[in-house]
Amino acid sequence: MLLVHQTEYFAPVSDAKIIGKYRNIPAVKQINDMACWAHHKWWYKAAMSINASQTALWNRYKSRATQQGGMPDADMKSIIRENGMHLHEFQTASSFTYDKVRDLLMCGPILIAFTEFGSSKRHVNVIYEVSGDSTWADVRAMEPQFRSVSNGPWTGKHISRGLTDYNSLGSVWAGVHRGNYTDWVDCFGDL
Repeated sequence: MLLVHQTEYFAPVSDAKIIGKYRNIPAVKQINDMACWAHHKWWYKAAMSINASQTALWNRYKSRATQQGGMPDADMKSIIRENGMHLHEFQTASSFTYDKVRDLLMCGPILIAFTEFGSSKRHVNVIYEVSGDSTWADVRAMEPQFRSVSNGPWTGKHISRGLTDYNSLGSVWAGVHRGNYTDWVDCFGDL
């Protein structure tokens, strides 16, 4: 149940416990410059309590990777669909709104592929919390492409940033737990 007060979203106690659970799952570092798709390892743990191996995921999908280790768009969408997720495609990034994020979070963490500022490259995070309203929203996410030291190794990190970092350029693909999404739609209709 959502409690709305002065246009701000407040998580009920049960949601707060779930969000705390996500914050306590260690961030996952990507294994190379192009392996942000490794967020799947963290998503599996958060959404399905499965301890997937990043190496096993790489071995399963390396045939789809570019020579640099990234994933072409069509392959990333296929990987999302193949791994227990329902794919939501937002052709215009700005249509990935606070309301959509809030609603999709009812199905669990959101695996999000988006276009980064600056580099204009496709990147992937997992969003697990949103606060704010339709005017301004912040999200908490697991970022696999984080370095604790400039030019050091990737460490991964839980971050907080504005939703505009995700929904300002290009398109957005959001993957949520397929079973939870199906249950939601069966009870309440489409998100």
